[in-house]
Amino acid sequence: MNKLILSSIFLIECLVIVFLTFRIFNKKLVLGEAVVAPIKKESVVLNKKSKYKYYYEPKANTVKQINADWGPYNGKYTINDDTLVERYNYELKKPEKTYRIITLGDSYTFGLYVDTPDNWPEQLEDLFKNEMHCQGYSKFEVINLGVQGYDIQWEVERFLLKGIKYNPDLVLWLIKDDDVIQVNETMFEKMSHYPRGVRDENWFRGMEETFNELGEKKTREIQQRAISDYMDFYKGKTIFITFPNKGNFPYDIIGDILDENKERTDFMYLEDIYKDNQDYYANDFHPTPKGHVVIAQNIFDYLTRTKIIPCD
Repeated sequence: MNKLILSSIFLIECLVIVFLTFRIFNKKLVLGEAVVAPIKKESVVLNKKSKYKYYYEPKANTVKQINADWGPYNGKYTINDDTLVERYNYELKKPEKTYRIITLGDSYTFGLYVDTPDNWPEQLEDLFKNEMHCQGYSKFEVINLGVQGYDIQWEVERFLLKGIKYNPDLVLWLIKDDDVIQVNETMFEKMSHYPRGVRDENWFRGMEETFNELGEKKTREIQQRAISDYMDFYKGKTIFITFPNKGNFPYDIIGDILDENKERTDFMYLEDIYKDNQDYYANDFHPTPKGHVVIAQNIFDYLTRTKIIPCD
């Protein structure tokens, strides 16, 4: 059974879905393109403390390198002793006069195809270090909980298992439109029964069958329930972040949650990095190092302009 589970995990890590532009249009699932990005299965582990059967995390204290066969885009990821893609280890007890931020998300937050120091959470931490001067705070920390391949449920689980113990002052949660219909537990269960074949075909088959089985309404309810559970658990400030989208996403998913929690939530759109082809990889649409700089600067400017961080 464990081998079966790890094989499913290996599948998602191998796929490292790279711009699953999933759109719900006329109640049909329209799938974007995927790029296969081989990663050794021993670089991920199951977390036995999780309530989810297939929930995995990066292996602690490792260095991973991914080589994309479609271009000279190689990312080197450093995983710290708490399974986080980070340059540093962070003390559980927050140091005095430290403002601590947690980032949540999938591969766009993890920093797929870029070196760890180049992902947007690390870039944001450097902006705080170099440009933010506060009387009340002498240090800013940005702790990255992003993991490639995660859906909303697993992002919440990641926060419960790894994030809340750091006692964050603020959570930045990057949610993309494809996150709305990705339900990993159901999809992984289906994929575990597929015969071995072309990995991306199995991924798309699992995604489509999962969505068709659950339906649009139930899928959205699963996402809303996960976010509501998160809001019930974490009472601090959360900023939901996304890219510009057509339609009503993400308000059709989180609008009611935002309305019910106005004092401790906020929402921002990022700059459209897809206007400049130097900001994203054309083969799979993940941000380039330059794109991560743009995202970090957007968020930093928003935080300073809105004065969400109390900085006299």
